[in-house]
Amino acid sequence: MKFVQLFSGIVAITTALLGFVPACYAQSTSPTSASAHSPDHKDTVTVTLKTIKALTQAGSPEPEHDKDCRAKFGNLILQSVTTTYNINTETMVMSANSTFQGKRYDLNSLGIAGKYAFGVFRPSSNLPVYAVLFQISTQFTNPSSELNLNWSNQFNCLVSSK
Repeated sequence: MKFVQLFSGIVAITTALLGFVPACYAQSTSPTSASAHSPDHKDTVTVTLKTIKALTQAGSPEPEHDKDCRAKFGNLILQSVTTTYNINTETMVMSANSTFQGKRYDLNSLGIAGKYAFGVFRPSSNLPVYAVLFQISTQFTNPSSELNLNWSNQFNCLVSSK
């Protein structure tokens, strides 16, 4: 009996702090028939890199260096980034990995509201990669990938599928 009271107290405190009942504490009321929508979303998507822009080290646009980024990394335009993701919309357990130029990058969930976003920062690579990013809408549409590449101590280059 004390365990049930303790468990109920933990659920109440967690609910008060987070504003919702965490999925691991909630009882499922969803139908169990085969026609029910699965919370698991697994897919592999491929996007094409389309744009290159210069950014300051803090992430602000640096348009006067866009031409430098195009000169240095223009060969990456029209190349593909393939990402495989697995997202459970009930438990919010998710994983993703992106492959670019034959190199696989295991991505971490970034927890950005309104989308599913993943990234890895400072991975080991042959390219001067600072970050590999992937995002997709909560409706699992509009996937995009970005590579943030080191150029100098003053700016980076963002190669994007957007």
